Amino acid sequence: MRSFIKITLIINVLALWLLSCAVSAATDVKKNVQIAESPVVANDLQVEVKEDPTLSNMPKIIGITDKIVNCQLVNDEDIDYLDSLYRRGQAKEQHSIYTTAISNYQDLLKYAFDLLSKNKKISENKMHSIMPYVISASYRIGIVTNKSIKGNMLNLYDQLEMYKSANDMINQSISLIADYKYEKRIRISKSLYGMLYYARGYNKIALAKALLAGNIWKKYTIYPPSDIIALITSGVNDIGIMLEFCSLTKDSLLMVNGLSASVNTNAEWESLVDNYLVKYLLFINTINYELKTIQLSYYTADKNYIKEVVKKRVVNSVYPLLDYYNSKNVQNVLNSSKNINSIDDITLISPELFNVVNKIFDITQNI
Repeated sequence: MRSFIKITLIINVLALWLLSCAVSAATDVKKNVQIAESPVVANDLQVEVKEDPTLSNMPKIIGITDKIVNCQLVNDEDIDYLDSLYRRGQAKEQHSIYTTAISNYQDLLKYAFDLLSKNKKISENKMHSIMPYVISASYRIGIVTNKSIKGNMLNLYDQLEMYKSANDMINQSISLIADYKYEKRIRISKSLYGMLYYARGYNKIALAKALLAGNIWKKYTIYPPSDIIALITSGVNDIGIMLEFCSLTKDSLLMVNGLSASVNTNAEWESLVDNYLVKYLLFINTINYELKTIQLSYYTADKNYIKEVVKKRVVNSVYPLLDYYNSKNVQNVLNSSKNINSIDDITLISPELFNVVNKIFDITQNI
């Protein structure tokens, strides 16, 4: 009898051991399957990534596992997946494969929007892990859409759809951030919010140019000049809002530096903008999510490079754009064109209106 009990105990122990092995193996298989279905990028920010030699003349590009900043990311598969989508878009954009880059950024935003819609009570920490990807992807879409259209022979319908799609994505991001910032009281810097307004304004102006040209190509009124002018006005206003949110308006810089309106030359404005950006980039060293967003948006951890890009854009593009748009001559042309609707009249006034719209568009390209 004792022998029988002893044998039974041995069998039970063996059975338990085999069962534990089976569970362990099943867990490993499950992990492998999950990784295969949803590719995840390793979150080791210390590994050095080799750069493409064809990009050697560019500032250091942030690779998937480069150290950007010690941003306390949630160790979460969703965040890793957002990161992988952004890096794919970045890689395609750096090699001028713009359509695929846009697709990657759109996939990222759709995934992020869906993720946030299912997590209404998300913590501020996790929101700060997601937000850099939402803002930087939206920003890149606004900038890259025009590059993609210029680099491809697209019919007018496809061009307009691309611009509208970019505008819709940026609008969703702006609405999302407004909801979390003002309704849920999650801290999100206004300067980052301003980047989205710049991207939207840039995109609207490019769309306005395409619509005006489309009237002539199609020989019928696709959009009346009044709507196109309203789009131009809205785009310029968005870019002006960016300056306000980033504290880079001329009035703001003069006030901060205790100066009068006697600053006239580009060199003087460059100096004022440069001084402000140095302080800003130093300040956000302590705000991890904001620094990460800036670095992702400009594809580099080199803060001096970021400063130079922003400075040149503000002084060589944004200030001239606002000055030109608000000039008396431009306002006269825009106001006199609002009531013209027939294609014959549009063609008749095209030298003036086309020159203004093309000039506004060209100024925005100085980035």
